[in-house]
Amino acid sequence: ICVLTLPFLLVARKWAAGGKKFWTFALTLTLLGIIFSGVRGIWISALAPIAVFALLKVFKKITTESLKKVALPLIIFVALFAVSPLMQKGFNLLSFSGQQSGSLLYRAGTSFDFNETSNTKRLEIWKLSIKEVPRHFLLGLGTGNFSLVFGSPAPGESFTDFLEGDDPVLKIPKKYLSAHNLYLNTLVENGLLGFLALLCFLYVLIKRVW
Repeated sequence: ICVLTLPFLLVARKWAAGGKKFWTFALTLTLLGIIFSGVRGIWISALAPIAVFALLKVFKKITTESLKKVALPLIIFVALFAVSPLMQKGFNLLSFSGQQSGSLLYRAGTSFDFNETSNTKRLEIWKLSIKEVPRHFLLGLGTGNFSLVFGSPAPGESFTDFLEGDDPVLKIPKKYLSAHNLYLNTLVENGLLGFLALLCFLYVLIKRVW
């Protein structure tokens, strides 16, 4: 959803009279995309900048005026989340498939429920992933081979059939399984070298943006 808004924003920017209004509009569209992605990890990550800026304020490393500016995305995010049930009802009415999406607020509430099915399966995947890391510590299993965390093809079994088969514990086809964590997934598939390369990329990216 976020990517689909980019072409419109790049074109609309040429006719944007006020830069501040335009980027506020762009920010709102992007945050809407994040909310309706349904990815709880991204929602939880909103807590990180709140904690960081709170600490900066406590230790007087940031002015009140600067804090107001950086708080804008968080305020918009919370406001959009609050009205998301109303938007969902509208989307459900316009649905051509007849399928009704679940409540985003309910999904957000299950983020720390360790008895929720999705969370228990994710924790099991993390345990298996962490056990696998020392076995292929330097180079990993290879890009796209995360499914090998859950075993290997039986004698005479093709790799395709292996991927199509359900994991006996998680009851999900192995081809759909991932770490649900970029850093852990990279460490498993690409080892220490790939993980360090990812950190270097993120460092350069953050440094340039900053």
